[in-house]
Amino acid sequence: MKKVLLVTLEFPPIVGGIATYTHELISALEPSQVIVLALACKDTSWDKTQPYTIIRRPMFFPIWVWPRWARLVWHVWRIVKKEQIDILFVHHTLPAGYVGLIMKWFLHIPFLLFVHGTDITFGTRSRWKRWWFGAIASRAEAIVPSSVSLKEQFLAVFPGLPKPIEVVYPGLSSVFFEPIDEQKVEEIRDQYALSGKTIMLSVGRIHSGKGFLYLVRLLPTLVARFPNLVWVVVGTGKELPLLQKEIEKLGIENRVRLVGEAPHDTIRLWYALADLFVLLTHPVAKQKEGFGLVYIEAAAMGVPVVAGRGGGVNEAVIHGQTGLVVDAMNDKEVFEAISTLLANPEYAKKLGEAARARVEVEFQWNHQIEKLKVFLV
Repeated sequence: MKKVLLVTLEFPPIVGGIATYTHELISALEPSQVIVLALACKDTSWDKTQPYTIIRRPMFFPIWVWPRWARLVWHVWRIVKKEQIDILFVHHTLPAGYVGLIMKWFLHIPFLLFVHGTDITFGTRSRWKRWWFGAIASRAEAIVPSSVSLKEQFLAVFPGLPKPIEVVYPGLSSVFFEPIDEQKVEEIRDQYALSGKTIMLSVGRIHSGKGFLYLVRLLPTLVARFPNLVWVVVGTGKELPLLQKEIEKLGIENRVRLVGEAPHDTIRLWYALADLFVLLTHPVAKQKEGFGLVYIEAAAMGVPVVAGRGGGVNEAVIHGQTGLVVDAMNDKEVFEAISTLLANPEYAKKLGEAARARVEVEFQWNHQIEKLKVFLV
């Protein structure tokens, strides 16, 4: 196997879909043959528990130095030379894609370009960025989007690009299929006063496009129908103050638990608590949900799902088979979907079991990584 350097701006302990994707992707490869270059952080204790090498560096110069990403070029150049890297896995087309381009031009190191939803959004905001996006993509060995939806978005911008495009869905760590520590689950239940409650869980960054502010407005009506319902929110983000303000305005503080970020290795404990998982993702301007890793995390734990329609969500959740997919901005449709699952636990259980069975087959990294083996031998 070729020696791989993965370059990413989002990596654990950062919490989020891209961070989880990059970690699980690299974990599926031979540890001795992979290195990760990630942003510097104060706490590197997590790094020491991983079987592969993680290098943390400040990747950008101060704002008065241009181009700021030139610092990243220096770090990658040194690692490529020292570690005898054979291929780069580049995430975040702009700016990390510039580095892939330079490494190929000057050191003849090939690279795979992994495309996430934010890449297409930010990489096509101007004619200048779009030109560079295309230049980078045209010199990659392959384009690797995380969903068919992202592949279609990419081809809509670059329809004639003569490069292979290989969709590599997020996979899940085997830990999601191991027995849960019930004692830890009960400790969380006690800590947050959740005993005897019906738990509706949402996990994600609290910002536009995730629908937290839509869901909170429905909560009083949902509680009126399901008196034991409590909404547990795991995550943080720039719209958290707005969410807190809305909770106070509606007088439902006792019906919401704002947990904040959960460490990467404890997230499945929250899924184990849940009776229902709801995340009302929706398009914002031109930005769509790339895939929705949290939906398959919930599925792996057998938790029934209500998902907001848009982008790659229809690939993560099959409506009526592994969950319910709704128009996040249609209050009536959302209310009916949530009510249906809460009022019909057998139907909810059936959807959860079907979702788990699908994840066990389709969203395992050993299956997804086979699509990249041609570039690694």
